[in-house]
Amino acid sequence: SIFSDVIDIQKIKHEFKRINMDDISIYIHLPFCKKKCYYCDFYSLPAGSLPETFIENYLLAVLLELLNYTDLLKSYRIKTIYIGGGTPNIIETSRLETFLELFFDILKKINPDFYDNIEEITIETNPEYISRNLIKMLKDEGINRISCGVQTISKRSAEILGRYISKNKIISSIEIITENFTNFSLDFMLGVPGHYIKDELKFIENLNYRFNSLKHISAYILMIPFGTPIYYKISEKQTENKSIKEYNYFNKFISQLGFKQYEISNYCKPGFESKHNLVYWNRQNYIGLGATASSYLYNVRYTNSCIAEYYQMFSDFINDRNLTLSNFKSLTEDLKNHTFNNRYLRNDSVANNFYKNLLVYIKKNNINHELLNKTQMMNEEIFLSLRKNEGLNLNSFFNEFEQDFLMDKKIEISRLQKMNDLIIERDNIKIPSEKFLIYNKIVGELLY
Repeated sequence: SIFSDVIDIQKIKHEFKRINMDDISIYIHLPFCKKKCYYCDFYSLPAGSLPETFIENYLLAVLLELLNYTDLLKSYRIKTIYIGGGTPNIIETSRLETFLELFFDILKKINPDFYDNIEEITIETNPEYISRNLIKMLKDEGINRISCGVQTISKRSAEILGRYISKNKIISSIEIITENFTNFSLDFMLGVPGHYIKDELKFIENLNYRFNSLKHISAYILMIPFGTPIYYKISEKQTENKSIKEYNYFNKFISQLGFKQYEISNYCKPGFESKHNLVYWNRQNYIGLGATASSYLYNVRYTNSCIAEYYQMFSDFINDRNLTLSNFKSLTEDLKNHTFNNRYLRNDSVANNFYKNLLVYIKKNNINHELLNKTQMMNEEIFLSLRKNEGLNLNSFFNEFEQDFLMDKKIEISRLQKMNDLIIERDNIKIPSEKFLIYNKIVGELLY
């Protein structure tokens, strides 16, 4: 068991030099949707069938979980926050506003310079539920980036995906976003039966011409997860050739609009990469709040349980104090005075002690976790770095792990270079963008 090990954070910091005590990011999972899209295998719940108190209690649990990290966050600069789902904007605007006010109020109490130092606060949205009132509220609360899931403008393709929204509604929602935001991103899907990639790209081209604030595009190849409704309608074999053609065509066309590819599925105007997603791909520290959210601290990765077990961790505290979003603020007037029972994470500003307390917290709550060793961390550095167009920096790899990647993998690298599957440029080794479609095969040959 990892809990019988003697944990020395200074030793870990020496061995794994990437550990950064300056920056941390936060992911908030709001797992509510109107209904699940046919291709989705993310954890989510239909908001319409849930009691109003259920959603409110869930939001309270997320706020309490944030309080678990009070002292830890005092030691960090919060770099980015990402609010995902689910469909966060399916939550009633006034309730979402109160939640955001409370959440950011806690962070300001932890660090009064919070808003001055943070680089990016993103919220995911579905264009079907966008209104002027919502967008203005998000701007007022400090959100500075919107990610909007379009997926497709084809009515037939949308129906195959289990989405029902018109092209006109998508356009009007984007118009509303641009009234308040100068940085927004759109998500599209490739390989979906029923749509024509040239129509989708023409739509993007028109938006790019109209709205200077369109800074980022994500384009994901349609996957067919087992057990989802779409799995019983079409197979990946049916969409494979379409996906390959559309991905290659998309890459060529999107670059002509001024978007550079910086990761397998992501494109941006210069300087407008998703800073939060780069935290994941650069293997930096983050905490995940909410049901099924994952965290990565030091060399520990852990994932919260599904909503019933997650809420159970905080239900006694909520019920005993009759907590609501309306009276929650009184709990945080003095953060030093809030106390949980020993089932909760004990804070400690000393990193070594916090690390030990974190492992105790994980064990007591039976949280799914993994303590990564050096080999696992090296492999993560390889497969995450090679997702990016800039690739793996060989000097950084050596400085962190004291391993010479070029020497260790010289046979594999030589073979892949001869097949034009790998490029070495200065201190970086990378996969050419035209070979990203066989990323899994290439990376599989390079792991330790």
